[in-house]
Amino acid sequence: MSEHPRHPLTRPVCIAATAALTLTAAAAPAAADPAGGQPPAGTLIAFDTGEETYDAAVTVIDPQGRVQTETGGLGVQISGMRMSPDGARIALQGFSGPAPRAYLLPVDTGAPAQIPMEYGGLQWQPDWSPDGTRVAFVVEDPCMKICPVVEDGVHTYTVGDEHSRRLLDARDIPDHTAVLWDPREEWIASYPRDTVSSPRIDLLDQETGETVRTVALDGRIFHAQWTPDGSRLLIGTVDGRDGGQTTRAWTLDRDSAEPQEAFSLPGFVPFDWSPDGEWIVRHGPGEQEEYGVHIAPAGDAGDSRLIHETADPPRHLTW
Repeated sequence: MSEHPRHPLTRPVCIAATAALTLTAAAAPAAADPAGGQPPAGTLIAFDTGEETYDAAVTVIDPQGRVQTETGGLGVQISGMRMSPDGARIALQGFSGPAPRAYLLPVDTGAPAQIPMEYGGLQWQPDWSPDGTRVAFVVEDPCMKICPVVEDGVHTYTVGDEHSRRLLDARDIPDHTAVLWDPREEWIASYPRDTVSSPRIDLLDQETGETVRTVALDGRIFHAQWTPDGSRLLIGTVDGRDGGQTTRAWTLDRDSAEPQEAFSLPGFVPFDWSPDGEWIVRHGPGEQEEYGVHIAPAGDAGDSRLIHETADPPRHLTW
């Protein structure tokens, strides 16, 4: 999904501000897509902007670039985003103080709420169930594995419940901070915080926690997701080949042992797939140095088109 910064625990706590959500009319004209096809109808794209540490604001657009909703400053420093399949909520990875937390941002209110836990703990990178009613995320003991009340591991949370529930013990996913919800609910797909020295994705049995398969990749993983039918994993990496950074996209069929490279782009280009994996959105600037959101078919990722211009560069994208 995104990078996972580790902030020192001496940072001052910043109180999260409640954001007002305003429905707005479309400000940008629909752009003709470069391949003649159409991105998935009814889907939404969200991105955040904001120069100040805790001044992140989220904008939701459709694939033609028309604004659907936008928030004021959320009082949260966002480090990852995930749109729910039904487009009703955004799961945020962020900081409102020194520790990483997971938040849910209802699109119709724009007020983020931390995912509740019975005993606390650090929360990393929430991901949605296929029906958009639950999230899975990694919980880490904040005091070096010696807090007896923190149930660290993989947790799941049903929207509206009193608190989350543990699914897997942390011993099954050592040093992992990203968990990817398997639509078939057979595996837990996860990758470690340190994907520089160990770039891999582990597939674990959801009931036992045992490793079913380990998939090695070439380059640091910064994002991964399942397709809605669970048939493929979509993975984004960045590496330093050929004297400079290169962003690469990979597809891993569920029953395959090796990922296949789908496309590459020069430099570090954070992007996100459409749910079906056939389109991508990525950050600007483009050829004319416009900041904004660009769209392209995954089969021709270099032929992107600006669909929504922004005053500041978008930081994270989720489709």
